[in-house]
Amino acid sequence: MNDHLRFRYRAWNWGNINPEMIYDVQKLNGYDHDCYTRKDIEKLSNTWRDIVMNRRDFQNIIDTPAYTIMESIALIDKKGKLIYEGDIIHLECGDDKIKCPVIRDTTRASFSLQHKKGYHGQYGLDDKIIGVCDRFEIIGNIYENKDLLEVENG
Repeated sequence: MNDHLRFRYRAWNWGNINPEMIYDVQKLNGYDHDCYTRKDIEKLSNTWRDIVMNRRDFQNIIDTPAYTIMESIALIDKKGKLIYEGDIIHLECGDDKIKCPVIRDTTRASFSLQHKKGYHGQYGLDDKIIGVCDRFEIIGNIYENKDLLEVENG
């Protein structure tokens, strides 16, 4: 695993009229927000306005039901994008073309790819599958692109 990619988090804000994904929420400390002027705050999206106005820090976001936290799995897709739990991955292995979400596997304390059609259960992101990681491509995530899985797993 790449240590410089570990412990990076993003959050999906459910509580907004316009839900959105925010990245690197682990960097929020509640005090950086003092540098925002009223004019700056007016330009922010609803999610960031909430974070600034309520002086939210990482722990506060974890504790707020309006946010779903997702951890980086410390792997990069074939286009150089950091992969997070909740991402939908497209993977080609021989003739097989697979679309599946990255999930947190609490039974194994790891991350897995979950596929329902034509494959059995989950595939752990261990050394066997990491070897083909350069063939992974993030095509969306389960919050903004649910339709990608409905077509695949129909």
